Amino acid sequence: MTNQLQWTLSLVLIATGHQLAAASFDCAKARSPLEKGICANPVLSKADEDLNVAWKSTVKTFPVPEFLRTSQRFWLKQTAWCAKEKPDVCVNAFRDRTAFLRKLADAKVYTNYGKQFSVESATIVLFDGDSSIWLYGNYMPDMNHPEPPPDGFLLDEVSRLVKKGKKSLIEDRDYEVEVTADRVLFGTDGNGLMVHPRQPQLDGPYQRVR
Repeated sequence: MTNQLQWTLSLVLIATGHQLAAASFDCAKARSPLEKGICANPVLSKADEDLNVAWKSTVKTFPVPEFLRTSQRFWLKQTAWCAKEKPDVCVNAFRDRTAFLRKLADAKVYTNYGKQFSVESATIVLFDGDSSIWLYGNYMPDMNHPEPPPDGFLLDEVSRLVKKGKKSLIEDRDYEVEVTADRVLFGTDGNGLMVHPRQPQLDGPYQRVR
C-alpha cells in the first residue's frame, strides 16, 4: 500500500467515526504518515482531537447526516496532500475544517430532495447569520477523471450572501436568490444558476429541512 493511500484511508477513519487522536490508538502500531505525524506532534494531535469532537457533535444533529458524511470524506481525500508538507500545514487545515463544522451545527439547510441525500443533487446551506451560503453537490464525472468524487465536477463553494432589497446576492456568482424562512428560490425557465456547463442549473425552490 502506498503512503498516499495509507494517508487517505487514515483520514477516512475520522469521517466514519474512528478517532485517530494519539489518546485513542496505539502509537507503537502507527504506520501511515498521518498516524506517525499525530504521535510525533502534540499540536497536530490536539488539532485532530478537536476535529473529531466537532465532527461527532455536528453530525449528531445535522438534518441530512449522509450529506455531511459525504462532504467530510471528500474533504479528507482532498486534504491528503498535506501529508507531504510541514505539520503546520495539516494543523491549519484541520483547524479550519473544525471551525467550519462548528458553524454548521446551527446552519439552515435547504434541499430539493428532502433528506434522501444524493451527491448528484445540490444542497444549500446558510450559516454565519445568513451572511454565507454553501453550494454543494450536482456531481457529474469528467471523461478525463472518471473516478468517484471529488474528481470530476463537484459544486463546492462558499460565498458571501448579501441582502439586496427583497432578494439576496450570492456575491461570488453575482446571482440573486430569494431567501425566506422556508426556502431558497433560484430563477426558473432557464434563469437558474449555472455553475458549470456540464452540471444542471440550480433552479426552482429548495425547501428548508432545518
